[in-house]
Amino acid sequence: MLNNRWEHYWELLAGRHAEGDSLTARLLNGLGNGASALAGLFDSTFNAMLGQIFSGYSQMLSNPPTQADVASQLQKLRSLADEDYSFVLIAHSQGNLFVNSAYDGLRSSHPDTKAGVIHVAPASPTLRGEHLLADIDLVINGLRIQGINTVASNNISLPASKSDLSGHTLVGTYLDAARAAREKVNSMAQAVLGAL
Repeated sequence: MLNNRWEHYWELLAGRHAEGDSLTARLLNGLGNGASALAGLFDSTFNAMLGQIFSGYSQMLSNPPTQADVASQLQKLRSLADEDYSFVLIAHSQGNLFVNSAYDGLRSSHPDTKAGVIHVAPASPTLRGEHLLADIDLVINGLRIQGINTVASNNISLPASKSDLSGHTLVGTYLDAARAAREKVNSMAQAVLGAL
């Protein structure tokens, strides 16, 4: 009966399912005796979902980019810049931590090199260019739920998809041909190319 009833899912994710005027609370009130069992299911689902989100977030924080990784990436970019290459750097999620260092390092050593940055689902509060962040991105929204409000604002509304329930993966969400984010990433890349 609740299949494809995403409004309940989003209320759970936002923690609003227990508020008296929420759709979920109204559904539970209408169910009478079965409501407590369904409420327990909702709470369990919500807690399991948060556990998965924070597990991924904890893993990201426990294995951050090392200085050697950043130095290696920057050396590659500088070598290409020495050969007069231009750059459109596209970073996704944790990759934004790398791209910010890479862009800053490239700018300091090769200030005349043409370069631009596109941030997709940035986990970093610092941006070096335009960004794209979906309202359904559970990983980045999980950072907000945890109290980290310094991530970029959502700027695209996407329908949920069973192919990527996290709403976060680069290919499954942001480059999915069936959703608007792919065209947005493409237009952002074209704008950066046009500015080079």
